[in-house]
Order: sequence, then structure tokens, then C-alpha cells
Amino acid sequence: MKDNHHVYCGARRLHKLDNLAVLGAKIHGVDVCSEQDLTDIVDVMTKEVGHIDIVYANAGFAIAGPVEETSIEKVHQQFDTNVYGAARLARAVLPHMRISLVPTLAQR
Repeated sequence: MKDNHHVYCGARRLHKLDNLAVLGAKIHGVDVCSEQDLTDIVDVMTKEVGHIDIVYANAGFAIAGPVEETSIEKVHQQFDTNVYGAARLARAVLPHMRISLVPTLAQR
């Protein structure tokens, strides 16, 4: 990509990354609720590049509506994605970011 940066993008819905793929990003199917998905993409990045400098995490969703009409299962799913997913991602990448000169982890 621009300035010879290696950019890897992960998402459950890969079609949403088509515009980044056209620019040269490497696209991978990743679900932050899956430890294996995160391990797999981190392995690919470290094997191909050797380190990870920047991670921008954007996984998450909101639940709209009254709490009494929201199922506990939906709340569990939201926490699994928004809270535990962010923690899974951080745990997967931080050991590899320690060798970077500019490690940056951003959560949206």
C-alpha cells in the first residue's frame, strides 16, 4: 500500500473490505469472538512481516431498544464481541507489538 506499508484487514463480512483490497490490503476472515481466527491472522502477519506496529480494532455493535425487551443472549453476544473480543485481540497482538518501535493499539 502507500509508502510500502503492509496492511492486513480482518472482518466477518469480507465484502465490506473490498475497497481496501483494491488498494492492496490483505483481507482475511476474522471474528473477534474466535480465538483461533485471531491466532491465525496474527500468525500470518508475523510470518510475512515479522512484527505488528499498529492495530485498529473496530469490531462491535449496539443494541437498540428497551432493556426489558432485549434478550440476555443478545447482551451476552454484545459483551462477547465488544468487551471480550477487544481483550482477545489485545492478548493476541500485544506480545508481537512489543518489538515494534511505534506500537499503537486503538479501539473504536
